[in-house]
Amino acid sequence: MTWGTTRQRLVRGLLKAFRHQRRGFTLIELLVSIIISSIIVSALLYLVTELNRFNGREELLTDTQQNMRRALDFMVSDVSEAVYVYSSPPADIIDNQLQPDGSFPAAAEATPILAFWRLDPVDTDGLDCDAVAAAKQDECTTLLIRHSAYTLVVYLQNNNDVDDIWQGPSRIIRYELSKYTDVSNLDQRAGYQDPTLDANNFADWEANGTPEGVAQVLTDHVAAPQSLATADVAACPATATFERTPADSNTFYTCIQSGAAAVGSNNADEEILNRTNQSLLISLTGNAARTTDGSGDILVGNSGQAGRLPSLQAEVLVRGVIEKPR
Repeated sequence: MTWGTTRQRLVRGLLKAFRHQRRGFTLIELLVSIIISSIIVSALLYLVTELNRFNGREELLTDTQQNMRRALDFMVSDVSEAVYVYSSPPADIIDNQLQPDGSFPAAAEATPILAFWRLDPVDTDGLDCDAVAAAKQDECTTLLIRHSAYTLVVYLQNNNDVDDIWQGPSRIIRYELSKYTDVSNLDQRAGYQDPTLDANNFADWEANGTPEGVAQVLTDHVAAPQSLATADVAACPATATFERTPADSNTFYTCIQSGAAAVGSNNADEEILNRTNQSLLISLTGNAARTTDGSGDILVGNSGQAGRLPSLQAEVLVRGVIEKPR
C-alpha cells in the first residue's frame, strides 16, 4: 500500500466522520428530550408554587394570630379602665335604646358581647365657663374639676358577608357613646345621658333620645359565632359567680363576675369582695379564612377548618367599679 492510497483512505474516513457529526438529533431523540425536560421543569414549578403557597398560608396564620393578640390586648386595656361593667349586655339598653341609631349594628347581624362605662379624659383647654349658657354653669364648673366624663362602650361580634370588604367569617365592632361633641360649648352628643345624673344610675341607664354613637371595626378574621350544645361550651371559672356572654359560642365570649357570692355560699364578706374587685375573662378565636360560603362554613382550599387558630384568653381585674350589678 502506497502512501498516496493511505492518505486517501484517511481523508475519506475524516470526511465520513465529519458528515456523521453534522447529521444532528433524530425526531425521536428530540421528543424524548422535550418530554424529560418538561417533567423536570413541571416538578420544579410545582415545588416552587407549593412552597410559596405554604409560606403565604403560614404568614396569613401568623398575621391573623397577631391581630387577635392586639385586639385582645386593646380590649383588656379598654375594660381595665372601666368604672362599671355589665354582667351581660342588658337587652333593654342594647335592643331598645341603642338599636334605633343607624350607627349601632343591627341585632340580626351583631351580637353584643361586652358593655361597660369608663371615665375618659376631656380636654378643657379653652373652656370658659363665663361664655357658656347659664344652665350649663354647674356642669362647666364640675368638668373643670374632674377633667373627665363617662363613656358607654359596647363590643359586638358581627358576621361578614361574602361581598364585605372585611375578611374572615366575622369581625369585632367597638361602639362608643361619649358625652361631648364640642367641649368649648358643652354640646352633648345626641342621646347621651350622664349615668350619675340618671335616676336609675348605671344599672338601668336610659338614653336621652336616640343615641348617635360611633361604631368602628376593631379587627376582622374572627372565627364565626357558634351554636353549641351546653356540653361543648367552655365553662367559666368555678371559683366565683360568673355570667357568660354569649351562652353558646366559644369563638368570642366573656365571663364576667357578678356581685353576688358563689352559689351555695352565705358569706357576706365574699359578696363584698366580689363587689370591690370585679374580674372578667375574655376569650377570642381567630380564623385566617378569607371567605365564607352561604352557611358561614370556613373555606380554606378544600379544608373546612384549616384557618381556625388556637383561642386566646385574658383575665382582667377591674378595681374601679361603681355599684356593680348584683
